[in-house]
Order: sequence, then structure tokens, then C-alpha cells
Amino acid sequence: MSDLTKKDPTQTDQNKIITPQGKIRFGQGSALHQRMQASLNNQAKQSTLVAQLPNRIGLMLDVSGSMSGEKIQMCRLAGSSFCDQCDPAETAVAVNTFEPSLRINLSTLFPFISAEISHLHTMGGTPMAEAMLEMLTQEPITRGVIVSDGESTGNDPIPVARDYKDAGIPIDCVHIGDDVGGEETLKQIASITGGVYIKFTNIKNFSKNFKYLTPRYRGLLMAPGAAQLLGANEVKS
Repeated sequence: MSDLTKKDPTQTDQNKIITPQGKIRFGQGSALHQRMQASLNNQAKQSTLVAQLPNRIGLMLDVSGSMSGEKIQMCRLAGSSFCDQCDPAETAVAVNTFEPSLRINLSTLFPFISAEISHLHTMGGTPMAEAMLEMLTQEPITRGVIVSDGESTGNDPIPVARDYKDAGIPIDCVHIGDDVGGEETLKQIASITGGVYIKFTNIKNFSKNFKYLTPRYRGLLMAPGAAQLLGANEVKS
């Protein structure tokens, strides 16, 4: 066999390429490479489609230590209820917890999102500004929703709220529990960005009626009597 017809020793029949370091790399013609490329193309396509939906909502959830017990349980149920009322044909949801225990990119896979939220657990403090900034810079959302029971820790979230205003993205803010700490901050964020502020001391009412912040029901919050409808202490739009 001449040198012209000899097989390249680094090329296998399965279109594998053996590098000089002895590692196997799959060539562009391999079936595995084609499947991987198809998967990447599909992911890119889905991301593009999601980014074009009219409602792209970023949930930012407080999982600090003060949220332990009934509050985190009701937050899990509220998140599931929220997902149940979202139409995947027009709405996508992303999720950030203040502490980085859960990160979900914008998606219409609501059973998956709901399942992930059902495993929320409490930890750490309340770095609200950091979660807000990450959501704003990482996800093409059209509206944010914050749920918290106390005062933020770390950086001041008000300058970040102004960034949301400049971007034309309102943030709806929900304060839960008997504590008044953090109420004024959430009121300011909602006011600056053009969002809705809701206060629940009855946490079960919060869990049951968090769905009113979905696109399907949010318009009802602008009407008189919204607080009575939700069983909330205050609704300010």
C-alpha cells in the first residue's frame, strides 16, 4: 500500500479523531456530533421563541432564614399556583432565589418550574439587589415579581429599581407576614418601576391568590376592591 492510500492512524471507522494526547474527539460527520448539534440548535431555537413571547416574567423569591416554616411552604404552593395559571403560548417564567439555591432560565416548561419551586428551602440572608440585577442582566424579562418577608441585606436595591425603570420593566412586589421590615423598600421598588405592591399578613391568602399576578388575572388588581378580592391588607398600583 502506498503512502497515498494509507489510512490516517488518527482517524477511525466511527469518525473518531484521536488527538496527539490520546484523547478521542468526535468528528463533524459522526452521529453523536450530529445529535449534539441538533440538540444545541433546538435549544437555540427554543430560546429565541421564548424571548419573543409577550409575557416574560422573572420571579425573585426570598428564601432567607426568616422564611422558614409556614412561609416557605406557602411560597412553594404560591409558585405552583402561579405556574398553573400561565399559558405557555404567551408566557414564559424565569426564577431566581435571593440566595443562589435555584436558578431557572426563561422557560415555558411549567411542570418542571413548578417541581423545582416545590423543593425550595431556606438559607442565608436577603440579597435582593443582587437577585434583581442578575435577573435584569441575564434574562430578557418584561416584568419582575418579588416576594419577600423582610428588609433586604447587602447592596441597596433602589438604584437597581431605577435600572428597571430605565429598561421599561415593572416589578410587582409582594410582602408577606406580620413583620413590617422591608415594606417600605418593596413599596418604593413597585412605585419606581410602575409595578403593583401587595401586602399579605395572612400567608395562606398569599399562597391561594398569588396567581393574580399572572397575565391572566393581573388586570383585576387595578380595579377597586382588589385587596378584598385577594384577602390582602393592601394593594397599591
